Amino acid sequence: MSALHPNLQTLPDPAAALQAVLARHRTDPHQLVQILRELQALRGWLPREDLSRVAAALGLTLAHVEGVAGFYRFFHTDRSVPTVCCSATTSPTACWALMP
Repeated sequence: MSALHPNLQTLPDPAAALQAVLARHRTDPHQLVQILRELQALRGWLPREDLSRVAAALGLTLAHVEGVAGFYRFFHTDRSVPTVCCSATTSPTACWALMP
């Protein structure tokens, strides 16, 4: 299984996807939140490397872009691993259906 978000598996290159998003918004710094939303939709999270590329393309500092990404709760700047509770009080059959 790929470590990338399922939507990215159809794209030839994550960097190309980033460039496409930036081109669509004409590297307008006022579109930062929308750019981050689209990138997160592709990857499932926002890696620091992508934030750095966005900052350079928009003429912003990395601190500014990271600050925006950190301010909004719907942005994920770290890859989180979901946990599944398999205790007796939850439905064990549903639990094991989620496990690989």
